[in-house]
Parts: sequence; C-alpha cells; structure tokens
Amino acid sequence: MPIRGIEVSGYRWMEHGRIGIDTSTFIFGENDSGRSAVIEALRLTLGSREASLAIQLKPHHFGRDAAGEQRPMHIRVEVAEDEPGAWDLPARMAEAFPPSVERPRVLFFDFRATLQDNGLISVSRGIQSRDRFSTSIDGDAESEAWLRSAFPVLWLGPGALTSLPESAALGQVDLHGGEMAEDPDVRALVEHQRNLISGSTADVGLEIEMGALAAQAVLNKYPRVFAGAAPVISAMAAEILGRAEHVGNAAVRSTAAPSHPAGKIAVLLFATAMIDLADDVLRMGPLPDYAQPVIVLENIEANLHPTTIASMWRVIESVAWQKILVTHSATVLSYAPVTALRRLTRQGRQMISWSVLPHTLSRNALRKIDYHLRSRRAPAIFARCWILVEGETEFWVLPELARIMGYDLAAEGVACIEFAQSGPQPLLRVAAQFGIGCHVMSDGDNAGQGYAEVASKYAPGTPPAEVAITALAEPDIEHCFWIHGFADVITRVANLTGDNEGRSPTSFIHHAIDRTSKPYLALALVEAAADRGRSSVPPPLAKVIESAVQIARARSD
Repeated sequence: MPIRGIEVSGYRWMEHGRIGIDTSTFIFGENDSGRSAVIEALRLTLGSREASLAIQLKPHHFGRDAAGEQRPMHIRVEVAEDEPGAWDLPARMAEAFPPSVERPRVLFFDFRATLQDNGLISVSRGIQSRDRFSTSIDGDAESEAWLRSAFPVLWLGPGALTSLPESAALGQVDLHGGEMAEDPDVRALVEHQRNLISGSTADVGLEIEMGALAAQAVLNKYPRVFAGAAPVISAMAAEILGRAEHVGNAAVRSTAAPSHPAGKIAVLLFATAMIDLADDVLRMGPLPDYAQPVIVLENIEANLHPTTIASMWRVIESVAWQKILVTHSATVLSYAPVTALRRLTRQGRQMISWSVLPHTLSRNALRKIDYHLRSRRAPAIFARCWILVEGETEFWVLPELARIMGYDLAAEGVACIEFAQSGPQPLLRVAAQFGIGCHVMSDGDNAGQGYAEVASKYAPGTPPAEVAITALAEPDIEHCFWIHGFADVITRVANLTGDNEGRSPTSFIHHAIDRTSKPYLALALVEAAADRGRSSVPPPLAKVIESAVQIARARSD
C-alpha cells in the first residue's frame, strides 16, 4: 500500500485525527464526523501535480481552539515502498534515506502551516523515516513535488459517474506513460457515455451494449490502471478464506465482461470517469514508473440504482491503484472486507477512526459476521448501538415496541441484530473495535444464560463501546409477554377448545405457534400492545429499548 495513513491537526474544526489506509479503504461515518475534512486535507496535499500546498491553502482551512484562537495546521502523510529500492528519490532525499536490501522504506512527510495576522500563509516541510535511526530532514519544493508525482490523488465525487466528461482531450490519452495518441476505444467509450447521459441516443439498449464493449476494451488495454479481478472471488471472500490473492490464473489481466444491463452500465460509467481522471493527470506529463496513484471515490453511489451500485464494485475492484471509498451506502460496504472498513466518529474536536485489526478475528468469526451483519443487516454498520437478540421474534418485536414507547430506533441510531446462529462473541468483538455500544438480550433458558455469561466478559466496556446485558427471567420472549399481561392474547391465538384448566403457559405458547407461526404470534402481541399503550410494554423489554436509546444518544453528543 503506497499511502499508509494521514494525520491531521488544526484543520477546520479538527483538533486532531488520524486514519490508517489500506490497499482498499472504506470510510463511513455520520455527518460532521470528519470524513470530508480528512479527504479534503489529503486532496490538498497530494491532489495536484502543479500547485503546492502553500498555494492551495486558504484562511478558511484553519481551525480555532476552544478559546477562539487560530490554530497552526499540521498534515502528516505516511508512505511506503512496495519493495526495497523501488523509489527513485531526489538526490537530497536519496542521501538521507538510502534504500535497504532488507525492508521497504517508510517515510513521513510533514506539512506545517500557519495563518499570519496579515492573512498570509506560511508552510514548512519535513521528512522523517520510520527506522531505528528515525532520520529526519527539512523538506523543500523538490521533495513535495516528488511526493505529489509519486502518489497523485485522483478524486471522483457525487454525480461524477453520471456527468458528462470535462476533458476536451479525451481519446488522446496513453495510460502507459508514453506519447499522447488517438485511442479509438477511448473515443468510442466517451461518445457512448455522452449519448446515454445527454439522452441523444435513439436506441438506449444498443448504446449500452456498444458502450460496455468499448469500456471492456479499455479496461483490458491498460493493465497499469485496471489489474483485473477474477470473477470467482471477491475481496470479502478472500478475507474469510484467509487468502491474500484472488483465485484464478494470476497471469490473466482482463476483467470479465458483465452480462446484465446494470453491470454494463456500471462498467461503462466507471471506465469513462477513470479515463477522464487519468487524462487530467497525464496531461501534465507521464507518471514515473514507481508512481502509485490513489483514487478517492466519495459518495459515487449518488443517483445510481442499488443494482448498478452492486455491479460497480466489480469494476472498482479491478482498478490496480490504491482505492479510498467514502460512502453512506450499505450496499457498497457489504462488499468490503471488514478489516478495510474505517468508521469515523467525532468526540468534541477529535476525529476517531475505528477499525477491526487484522488477525483479531478467526475465519469462522469472519464468516459469522459476514452472514449476520453484512449480508443480512448491512445498514446496522452505521448504527451507534446494537441490540443483540437471540432470534427473529425479538428482531421483529423490539422495533415495534419502541414505536409504541415513542422511539424510532432507526432515527436513534439503534439496530437489532439476531445472533442465535453465531453467538454474541463475534459481534461484540466487532462492535468494540468499531466503537459501537451494545445491549445484549438473552433468554432465560440454559442457552440464554450461556450467552449472557459470554457478554458479561465485555461489560461494561469503555464508552462508546459499552455493553449492557438483560437476561430474561422467562425462558423466551413469548413467556415474557405471558407473565407481563398478554396471556389472553396468546390464549386467543392458540384457540384451544375444551377444559384448559391446569394447562401450562408453555403449552399455550406452543399451540399458538403451531397453529399459526412465530411471526403471526409476534404480530398479535405487538398489535395488542399498540392498543393498550406504552405502559403495557413488558418492563424487561422496555428496559432494553430505553437502555439502547440512551447508549445511542450518548454517542451522538
């Protein structure tokens, strides 16, 4: 991974924040959590091959402390070689940071800026190595230019995939870094995209078909940009299977062509946007051989149908460059390895980056998280608090009871996740590493007591990743309803005839479920609670809901 992290202090509202960056990094968080600020700082530092940071900084980029005093700004970018000796450094840097035969070089580029009273901005630079000597030198314009050339940041923002290309020279790009020359495939790709976006085509189906073919030709032609992704396995599957590489023949560098319309549209739109970006960069001159561009995709799902978004990932995955995706889309996040996710939260003037560290979860745990969280409850990753419940009945009932109590769990940032097939431990571990609070509710039977005991190892936790536990006194949620005033509802649903004196609550509950279904009985209980009002909600269940809401609200402060 060329860029390993960015650290920011004194930028806008942010007193301090740091985020680690992988080969593919998925950033998400609530509004005002620092997502846009940290990306903007990265773009200011590395997003132009022509303009230095001193030229691009403006007074509004500087923040103030709690007393209203102007704060100095500090941006630190950590970069690393792919392999020892890969970089061709300027003479002064090469002398200070010679290559090693044992390990790749890792350098920290520091930019410190001050807004003076007269409105002028002064910028100083520094470079430090991360080795046993911690060598450091003052930076200069040459070292900054090298950094921008070696790691150019390209940005695609909201609506970029459904906008007309801006470059006038499209169709005259050479992504191999040689002379500019007419490329008929690129020209055809751009023309088909323009016809679709502008609505000037007479045959939309044919335009999509021909545009997708042109896009596929472009993707296969430029292996420096599009490395190719084997269709058999995604990054998420690779993580679960414990593989760092994709399945298939590594020598095959082409990307499999999509067969459905949404996939064809996705490859067409994304390939055009990528060519437009590459044209902007290469117009300033060929990239050095060791250059490793970074593409930032910020909310690119805007205006796209979920099917197209899902198809888009296969194209994005094929891009050879380092990728940073900033998104509000659960669909996008569901395709990411859990270790590639970065959840940002704001605590006062601090930006906190939460992530699951590699090797902290077993393959089996990753499989369970994939099924219970990403595949089935992907939006839950955005929540501030999880209510972890054993089964589907609790998952259906608790949000409805919350509404009766005057709470909208989704609006409060609370999500229900059932864990019966996985146990609570994998989800609690992920929640702790993502800074998500939890309230675990378990049944009163033997299995439920075991779940509560496991959860107790994580309680109370350190805010915001605190854990609360409610172990029902009753064997399950249906018995909880029976004890707390809903025996008549269950009896009615069971519809037993004859003499029922002496019949146990368990017998009534089983007959009610056997006669209808668990969902039917849950719906009858919720409807009865809605008719009777908030005070009728069984106290143990009300406690869970109120606790989760309090945990979530504490996270929003």
